[in-house]
Amino acid sequence: MRKFLLALGAAALLSLPIVAHAAAVPQATVVENTVAGGMDAAGEVSGTIIVEPFTTLSIFWGGTYSAGNRFELQEETGSPHSGAFRKVWRLDTATANADSSTTFLTGPNRTAYRVFMTVAGTGDVLVTMTDASRTPNAFTDKDLYLRHFDDFNTQTTAVDAAHYVAGDEGAGTLAVVTVTIEEGGVTQVTDTNNDATDAVCFGSIVVTDKAGLVSDGWMSFEARVRQNEVGAELTHGVGLMDVVCALNTDDQPVNFSALEGTVNGATDGAFVLQDGAATDTTSYTPFSVNAGVEQHDIDTANTAYFYDTKVDPVDDNYNILRVEIDASGDAFFYIDGALVFAEATAVATTGTLAPFIFVNSINGNSTTITQVIDYWLHTITRPSDAT
Repeated sequence: MRKFLLALGAAALLSLPIVAHAAAVPQATVVENTVAGGMDAAGEVSGTIIVEPFTTLSIFWGGTYSAGNRFELQEETGSPHSGAFRKVWRLDTATANADSSTTFLTGPNRTAYRVFMTVAGTGDVLVTMTDASRTPNAFTDKDLYLRHFDDFNTQTTAVDAAHYVAGDEGAGTLAVVTVTIEEGGVTQVTDTNNDATDAVCFGSIVVTDKAGLVSDGWMSFEARVRQNEVGAELTHGVGLMDVVCALNTDDQPVNFSALEGTVNGATDGAFVLQDGAATDTTSYTPFSVNAGVEQHDIDTANTAYFYDTKVDPVDDNYNILRVEIDASGDAFFYIDGALVFAEATAVATTGTLAPFIFVNSINGNSTTITQVIDYWLHTITRPSDAT
C-alpha cells in the first residue's frame, strides 16, 4: 500500500503544469525638487517616493549654493498618506557648491520619503532621489529583451556595415577594428583642433532599424572605452540618442560652454560625458535632453547644471560607461558598475533612441585623440506589437 501511495503521489506531481517564471522587470522611481530651478526657501520639499521595506535610497544633490542651506531626509509617520513626516537623516551641505551623494537603507515597512529644506542660505540646490538598483540591471530574459553584444575581437579590420556606421567631420580616422590589441576593439581617431573638422563618432547604422522606442520598456547601452588623453583637450561620451552618426557633419551631439550645453540635432538623448569645455573638465557627468530641452536645470533660464560624479578618467585606462532608460523616460547613469546619477523624465517617451559614441579634440589641442572601444552592449525591450 505504501508503495502504491508513493507512486500515486509521484504521478500527481509529474502531472502538474510546469510554469516558467520570467525574470522580474526592474522597477525604479526618480523624484526631484518640486520647485523649478532648485530649492531656495525653507519648507520646500522634493517629490515623495514610496519604497518597499529595506530599500536602498540613493540621494544626489548639488548646484550653486552657500553652506548656509540645510536639508534633511524625512520619512512619513503614522498611517499611509498621513502627510506627517519626521527627520531621519541630515544631508551634508557644509561645503558650498559641492556635488554630493549618499545612500539610506529604509526600514521594515513600506514607507514614503522626501527631502525637506530646513534653512535657506543663498543660491539653488538641486535634489534627486531614487530607489533604482545601485548596480546595472542584467536584462537577461530573452523573451523580454533584445540584446546585442559585440566584443570586436576578430581578424577583420572593417566594422560590420550591417550594424554600425562611423563618421567624422571631414578629417580624422574613421572607426576600424584593431586586431593587434589583446582585448580586440574599435579604434577611432580625431583630427587636431585647428579647424571645425575634429570630431569622430561610432553608432548604430539606422535609428529606426537598430533603436528602441522609450515607451516600449527598458533600454540600455554600455561601452568600455579609453582615450590616450583626457581633461580639457577633449570631450567624449557614450549614450543613447535619436540621431545617427554621419559623415561630414557635426558629430559631437552636444556642444558645451561652462554650465551650458547646446544640442546638435538630437531631440532626445542621454549620455555619460567627460566634457573638456564645462566648468569641471576632468570628471564624468550625466547629460540628457527631452524634446529638445536640456534636463537638470539650475535656474528658470534653462541653464543645464552638470553634476560632478567625481569619477575622473585616466589616460589610456578603460572606463565602463552605461545609460539605462525606463518606459517613463527616467534615465540611470552608471560608471564602472556603480550608479552615479538618476534623472527624472530625462527623455520623452516618444523618443526612438540608438547607441552613439563620440570623441572630439577641443580647446586648440594640437594632437589627435585616439579612442578605443573594447566592447558594445545594447539592450532594448522587445515590442509587444508591430508598431
